[in-house]
Amino acid sequence: EEDRKMNQKYDEIKTLPDGTKYIVHPSEILSGGPPKDGILSLDAPKFQPVNEADRWLNDEDLVLGLEYKGVARAYPHRILNWHEIVNDKINGERVLITYCPLCRTGIAFKPIVNGQEVEFGTSGKLYNSELVMYDRLTDSYWPQTLGKAVVGPATGQVLEKIPLDTIMWEDWKKVHPDTEVLRKETGFLRNYDHNPYASIQN
Repeated sequence: EEDRKMNQKYDEIKTLPDGTKYIVHPSEILSGGPPKDGILSLDAPKFQPVNEADRWLNDEDLVLGLEYKGVARAYPHRILNWHEIVNDKINGERVLITYCPLCRTGIAFKPIVNGQEVEFGTSGKLYNSELVMYDRLTDSYWPQTLGKAVVGPATGQVLEKIPLDTIMWEDWKKVHPDTEVLRKETGFLRNYDHNPYASIQN
């Protein structure tokens, strides 16, 4: 019964006086501190083999492990803490990798909006203390765990999820010795050995 009520809560599309469509009223979506794109998504990710990644990743480091279209990839939490979103491509198909450092949830999606493959970015907003993404086609807001647009032109559209594992690096590379690993040479000056959220989480 509770699930049914919850689903209903996120089904009804309403409209603000200015014509903006919404499921979650914009007043419930709060500033997380950084501005839009203040946390920079990785839009041109580069990868390396296991032996190179082993030079800087520890066995107990957590990664998001993706196996899709015959390709295995690992996205270390160390990098995702700083970027939260990776706009990736596998065999020419867009894949959206998302990570919320506050909830520690990693979810992958097929980023299809209005029938088009699109990039996503960080909105700088939070809903229920979780990452709110925006799509770069319609500028709509998408809370990460819902995977559904809740404010803006795309409101009501849902992203299809792709299976993703949160797993220790040691265990992922054992199962996928041919995995590709997101490089820490991202093009941005960040200290990927330091977790910017450490003081919040501990």
